[in-house]
Amino acid sequence: MAKTLEEYAAQHPQQEPEQERQAREDTARSYREQMQERETVEGLKASILQQLEQGNAPETILYTALRAIGLLTHDAEWTEAGKQTLDRVYADLAQQSFLTDNAAIAAHRLEQMQNDYNDKLRRQLTRNLNGYRRIEKALQEALQAVNALEPQEE
Repeated sequence: MAKTLEEYAAQHPQQEPEQERQAREDTARSYREQMQERETVEGLKASILQQLEQGNAPETILYTALRAIGLLTHDAEWTEAGKQTLDRVYADLAQQSFLTDNAAIAAHRLEQMQNDYNDKLRRQLTRNLNGYRRIEKALQEALQAVNALEPQEE
């Protein structure tokens, strides 16, 4: 009597190839990580809304938003750069005394950061203008050279 394919498979079990097993495990792990990441981002979104509703300080909301964006974009370097920028303004304000005006200190730091940026931009624009002046001078000289090649009529 002939055996069916199911009977044969039951009597002669085969090992799953290692590569296929590893690929299946990697896929399952990746899926679990994505689901955990999604849950974390959803929690961060809820936290941002809650902080907005509670009227929390904008800098704490910005830190949370940076973390959420970094997770969504898988860009830890960008997140860290954003945190460092915020830290330059807000890092020690939470620890300072209630007698100091944290808003004024933060505003001063933001103003200083803006001034530094403006200075950097001003230097860059000045370099660009000087470069364009050199190009203009070279073009004027080239035009004069072309005009000198043509015979002059009196």
